[in-house]
Amino acid sequence: GGLQDLIQSIKENDPDKISVNLSSSLDMVAELELLQ
Repeated sequence: GGLQDLIQSIKENDPDKISVNLSSSLDMVAELELLQ
């Protein structure tokens, strides 16, 4: 999941998937920031 899904959706040029995967990737990054 995460960045691989985002990259795949960009390759497929699927705007709906891109926005969903982008927001979930940003959530993941935010959580990682909180852990540090």
